Amino acid sequence: MENDIKDIIEFHKSIGKELKAVQNRVRNLIKDANWLEEGRYKEVVLRNVIRRVLPKNLDIGTGFILKNNGKISKQIDIIIYDNTYPVLFREGDFVITSPESVKAIIEVKTKLYPSKNPSVEEVLCNATCNGKLLNENQNGNNKKIFKAKCNEKLLNENQKGNNKKIFNGIFVYETTSKWFEVDGERLKNVNNQLEEALRKSGGIVNHICIGNNIFIKFWYPGERKDKENVYTIYYTKKKEYKIKDLAFAYFISNLIESTSERDLKGMSWFLFPTSSKEIYPRIDIPIDNNTESYDCKKDCKKQKKKKK
Repeated sequence: MENDIKDIIEFHKSIGKELKAVQNRVRNLIKDANWLEEGRYKEVVLRNVIRRVLPKNLDIGTGFILKNNGKISKQIDIIIYDNTYPVLFREGDFVITSPESVKAIIEVKTKLYPSKNPSVEEVLCNATCNGKLLNENQNGNNKKIFKAKCNEKLLNENQKGNNKKIFNGIFVYETTSKWFEVDGERLKNVNNQLEEALRKSGGIVNHICIGNNIFIKFWYPGERKDKENVYTIYYTKKKEYKIKDLAFAYFISNLIESTSERDLKGMSWFLFPTSSKEIYPRIDIPIDNNTESYDCKKDCKKQKKKKK
């Protein structure tokens, strides 16, 4: 049994190794001739890895989400949507769809920085605003996607038994900054910009990996026994731990669980072969009603000015 678990862990590690192996192939050939195309290539690589594990009723693409009131999202690197809904437009992997079909949205970055572009504030602000667009859509059909206010009940009465939230993730290939300090079995001194960005997102962005050793998850009520409405940062690289380099795998396993219409508890042996996250150094960042949220109009304008 122990050997079986080790084999499954090695399988999950191989996903991370695959992503790391192919991420620089384009750069090796074209150097710095076109960073935009290199970024697109990395999006394609991740889409292809995810596509292999999606059930037949789900498709994956890149594009925009358009609401019936004319509101439109920022361009989204990866959109996972239910293909039993009609799409508004599709050409190859490019898609424009309505919020009703969306199961997951993911932003893909090569690197992430505390201050310079792409900054953690900019990336989380954009992903949060895309999430808020989806959350607005739920007022008409009584489905609760995100938990923007922590004193609200996670589930409406008509939604008991179906507590799936839309997966809103940020996938970063490389770790380039010091985001915290490791102190034995815990983390401390989390980077101020990262902590502030998480608090402002307020659980709307709910899964993040930064390189293959930092995994961040937002825990909704009922998902974790000891705490709720917290971001937990896990550090999966430490010399004394044999189980490491699994942040990419945790990200994809949580994506599979979140997008499935079925209860996948019976597959937990495969998706989450160990409770290794619980032994990793970690820190909780609680979200409460006093936390200031992103103002999408004001904060996004601020980010545009910074780019100029």
